[in-house]
Amino acid sequence: MMKIYGLTGSIATGKSTVSNILKEYCNAKIIDADLLARKAVELDSIGLEKIKEEFGPRILLPDGTLDRKKLGDMVFGSSHAIKILNNIVHPEVAKLYNEVADQYRTQGYEAILYDCPLLIEEKLTDTVDKVILVVSSEDAQLERLMARNNLTEDEAIKRIQSQMNIKDKISYGDYLIYNDGDYDQLKDAVIYLWRKVLKVGKLKVERG
Repeated sequence: MMKIYGLTGSIATGKSTVSNILKEYCNAKIIDADLLARKAVELDSIGLEKIKEEFGPRILLPDGTLDRKKLGDMVFGSSHAIKILNNIVHPEVAKLYNEVADQYRTQGYEAILYDCPLLIEEKLTDTVDKVILVVSSEDAQLERLMARNNLTEDEAIKRIQSQMNIKDKISYGDYLIYNDGDYDQLKDAVIYLWRKVLKVGKLKVERG
């Protein structure tokens, strides 16, 4: 039976780097939640049509695609508007997720990865078999975020504090990857987890 491992973390803990390592060095099949979210509201999608009905045609660009900035400005600061938007997008993302997972399942993969930044916050942990959580010290998280986004320390602290604290996420993680060292240390830890702990060898089951 195919296992689905949910990969998540907090801002600047290194989740995307872990995902890339699994893809490059372990040939892991990955479902990317961010890509699904984009697909859910692409041109001619049910999601985009529902958003247009709810927020009006002004949220569309001249080519008919979603004006993400305008929509973001409209819902910013309004919990009611955000809830309406989430109630439109999340079911469409879930539908796409199940479709892709079923495709991999029928193709005989023994394990896949669901790369989902808000896996815990959106209460989606029950959609995967196990949760892989990428964690790091607050100092490392702060340093990475400042360098990556060219932020001041105060700006970076505000972004980190606006999210669920990584310490509160630890209880949800079945497997923790600590990312306080260099890239090679992280790569070794990720490969060890995938190959030795989870024992994912050839990711596709040979049928004969």
